[in-house]
Amino acid sequence: WTKSAEWDVLSSVFSRDEEIINRAAKDAGISPRILLGGVIGEQFRFFGNSRESFKSYFEPLKILATLSSFSYGIAGLKPETVARIDENLKNPDSPFYLGSEIENLIQYPEGSDEASVRFERITDNKNTYYSYLYVGLFMRQVTAQWSNEGYEIGDKPGVLSTLYNLGFNRSIPKPNAGIGGAVVKVNDKEYSFGQLGEEFYYSNELRQEFPK
Repeated sequence: WTKSAEWDVLSSVFSRDEEIINRAAKDAGISPRILLGGVIGEQFRFFGNSRESFKSYFEPLKILATLSSFSYGIAGLKPETVARIDENLKNPDSPFYLGSEIENLIQYPEGSDEASVRFERITDNKNTYYSYLYVGLFMRQVTAQWSNEGYEIGDKPGVLSTLYNLGFNRSIPKPNAGIGGAVVKVNDKEYSFGQLGEEFYYSNELRQEFPK
């Protein structure tokens, strides 16, 4: 995958977005290299399923795909998932709760329709901060859930990418968590969603921009 035309596009965009990615990762409290595993999987999957669009549009313009059906934005976020992330931030009784210091990270204008604002944020292809932020927050929240059950996965990029692909309802803490998720084809080779996140994290790709 590191030799693919798709990765040329992704690495170019991630380098360009270095500041915003690092800010989102810091705000979420997670490694930017782990966070990017979720975005990489979604983008490779989209590009693989839309070869003509990739060749004629995304590759020449060096931009990420913005998903627009069932899941949205550059990270393939579902509105119900984003709403649940928001809810988990505020609910001390949730197994996904991250603590009072991060409760107010996501703010909405007074009197606004939160669902509409949320949707606008994750589909904004000019300001992708919230897309990156919600990927990081999802990964932090499932890490908290697993930690509450005695399993530490915060340093397991492949597992966190897998869980990002599977979603909250399939995040079931257990020993010996595996790496898997959707099958993604790159340059005629098949990878699992989680494998791409794992391999990126340990690779030398974008080490200058995202050292750890």
